[in-house]
Amino acid sequence: MTSKEQKEFQDKLNRGKLNIEKYKWEFGNFKNKEITLTSSEATALLNELSPSFYPVDNVQLNVLSDGVIEASCKTDTSFLDTAFRTNIFKQIPLNKVNVYFKGTSDITNNKLEIDPEDVDAGVFPVQEKYLSEKNVNVIEKSFDNIIKKTKKLEINSLKSDSEGNMVFDGVIPQSVILIPIKK
Repeated sequence: MTSKEQKEFQDKLNRGKLNIEKYKWEFGNFKNKEITLTSSEATALLNELSPSFYPVDNVQLNVLSDGVIEASCKTDTSFLDTAFRTNIFKQIPLNKVNVYFKGTSDITNNKLEIDPEDVDAGVFPVQEKYLSEKNVNVIEKSFDNIIKKTKKLEINSLKSDSEGNMVFDGVIPQSVILIPIKK
């Protein structure tokens, strides 16, 4: 990218969400890493890695001593309708809503598994019928699609431990380059 293109890209970032379809991602310099992060470090990392393409902002993560994860974020209501295969979030008169999650979640061999105990959208609890295995599988498969787009990415394990940390073992890129697709 030229310096002018970099400035234009940064200006777009500052204005809000970008269309992921208009950029090509190049990942490089993959290395095996074993990383342990506190809840605060994991929160900071998730917010740094959450580019302007994703439907979530302001991620907060807390890993409890029993391995249960509490997480919250602000997300687009249209994303929630897609994720939970419903139209209930369209009834919320906001484009974004705060979401709270409590449950277990881990990744083994690039496969995400989620077991929600409690999910709230704003002040409203998400009804049990929307937390069905079928709906959770939609979210898990969405994650699988992201993993497939990052060739060579290997998440052998990403789990919470009894000390309130997130523990990662896998092969991750050390560089990511976004290239605007010119049409």
